[in-house]
Amino acid sequence: KMPGDKEKKMANLRAALGYMMVHPGKKLLFMGQEFAQEREWSEQRELDWNLLEEKDHKEMQDYMKALLKLYMILMDLNGSM
Repeated sequence: KMPGDKEKKMANLRAALGYMMVHPGKKLLFMGQEFAQEREWSEQRELDWNLLEEKDHKEMQDYMKALLKLYMILMDLNGSM
């Protein structure tokens, strides 16, 4: 849960994910974080995959894909992160 409107929440999530990916240590994405699921995860229901039909959620997924590619390049350059 983050303060602000949806645009600010997405910007804050991009910043947090970007920081996580370049910070040393293990990377952990919980279910739905890669496309900015809005409600909390529950074992009673599946992820809200329909959110990927919305532009901002699809862009978040694409951003996460780009970060993961960058991470793999950095791993190759450094040997580990």
